[in-house]
Amino acid sequence: HMRALQAVDGVAAEASHRTIARALFGAEEVTRRWTADGELRAQVRHLVRRARALRDGGYRSLLTPPV
Repeated sequence: HMRALQAVDGVAAEASHRTIARALFGAEEVTRRWTADGELRAQVRHLVRRARALRDGGYRSLLTPPV
């Protein structure tokens, strides 16, 4: 959840996904693994989607015990 929240902070600051990836995973990792259709880019997109869902009320599911 921490990385997702960091990602949504990056989006709020109008950072690119690549810039968000640098903040989350480090510049070396981004230089080595970032490609247009790569796993790292997909992971950042997933984190941004997850963070937006949490921000838009999905966090409540974290507070409710599973049935």
